[in-house]
Amino acid sequence: MRHTLTTLTTVVVASASYAQSLPEPNPVAQADGTFIWYAGNNTQYPTIQDAINAAGSGDEIVIRGGTYTESLNINKSGITIRPFVTDFISGSGGSYVQTFTYEPVTFVNPISGSSSSYALKMTGSNGTYIGRPRQFTELSNGLDVETEIVVRNPMDYSIQMAYDTTNGVYTTSQVSPQKVSSLNNGTAVRNVFTFQSRSLDDVAIWSDGGQGTFNGCTLESDNGFGGGLMITGANNTTSFVNCDVRNFFATGNTHSEALQPVCVINITGDSTNKPTFQNCNVNSSDAAAYGAVYQKGADVSWYHCTFNGNDAQSADGTYMLENGSMDMFLCDFTSNNSGQGTVYMDLASGANSHSATFTRCDFTSNNTVSGNEGGVLKVNHPSGGTTLAPQVMMSDCRFSSNNGLDFPNPQNPSPSAFEAVGDMAIVTPYSPEYRIGLDNGSGYSTPATAPETNPVGGDVNGDGNMDSFDVIDLFDILGMCREDLDDSGSIDFNDLLNVLVNFGNTCE
Repeated sequence: MRHTLTTLTTVVVASASYAQSLPEPNPVAQADGTFIWYAGNNTQYPTIQDAINAAGSGDEIVIRGGTYTESLNINKSGITIRPFVTDFISGSGGSYVQTFTYEPVTFVNPISGSSSSYALKMTGSNGTYIGRPRQFTELSNGLDVETEIVVRNPMDYSIQMAYDTTNGVYTTSQVSPQKVSSLNNGTAVRNVFTFQSRSLDDVAIWSDGGQGTFNGCTLESDNGFGGGLMITGANNTTSFVNCDVRNFFATGNTHSEALQPVCVINITGDSTNKPTFQNCNVNSSDAAAYGAVYQKGADVSWYHCTFNGNDAQSADGTYMLENGSMDMFLCDFTSNNSGQGTVYMDLASGANSHSATFTRCDFTSNNTVSGNEGGVLKVNHPSGGTTLAPQVMMSDCRFSSNNGLDFPNPQNPSPSAFEAVGDMAIVTPYSPEYRIGLDNGSGYSTPATAPETNPVGGDVNGDGNMDSFDVIDLFDILGMCREDLDDSGSIDFNDLLNVLVNFGNTCE
């Protein structure tokens, strides 16, 4: 038995003719003075932008399942935009299960109009969440509580009734508000929104000086063409969490509004452009001259991300860094094809303010056109040589079968022809070629669990041990929500204390 809406597959075009009266009233007032706005499909806000324009700080916009063809503009702080939560009945014969889950929502950019080159654009919007709701909600009295969602009937928006899982009928008892963590019977819901681009010079999401968070979003092409992310502007602190960027064919065409090349991900700006990526995947895309990820300037942090199966043979690198700085922690590069280097850095002559740091990163089975050098990294830095300190650090990384070569060879540290050839995996003009933090080798301490899972307080990286790596990790990525080890809603001294108190113990 299934309780769902047939409108989940509806393609919604912005039009006032869709206006309805449900729910009544809409928006729904909350006890703390904020409002919940229901938008899309059979609501009086079928055009999502209308609800965004009307909402205020602290409000929540709940979007019904469907596909929406709009160019959304988000420029408000402190709002939440999430999918509608409905119930799903499964089972039969006196054994039923009532599950609460998100309705699927897809945003796709229009193919005509004054602003049609993106599905969503964010400017400013400090504290705004798009996708999966935030873990904690701050009440008007200053207290933080775990976010709860009132499940409503998809037909009349009344509070949903509980289901008699034995007799297979709805009861007269209302369903209790559901915590975000308990949706889908406690099974983690990774992607709740999909953003799509539709042509060569479009992108799915454009953040221009954005300061919000995208959590649980899939970015992909509607027909194989276009780009995923465009991240530009000063003071950009957009955070992407649990996002998948995939299946694009990015030619590098110029974006009509940003005037930047359309890539799978393009990050362009000065040192105040500081986006962060946590537990994100950049996979299975084709890229032309600018690579899959093109970073020009900016200062970008990547944590527990993957770059897998991308084809950028006509570009210098799968990840191209033109000046700027980049910090990668627990990231994987697997089975990518590039022109000169899986990561290719092109730095200005004499510049010494740009850098790339790789900590516990894994490079496996990547290939370059030469079939010889750059399987891991290649740096072009004119007049670098011994006049500059290395602008690259590799710490506790693993390299395996890049261009068919294994390097380094920790089992045989003495000089050998094998290592001389393998050294071509990392090519720079520096002397030494790169800095080494923790020894690189054939294996590092791979986390046993997903990064957001902390079964024992203090085991930051989830490797089953509480040791110096947890202290390093805590400080290295301080400020990301998964470091709230005691679930207090704040990342503070108590979280560090969790590491120190349990230091040296082993997780069960």
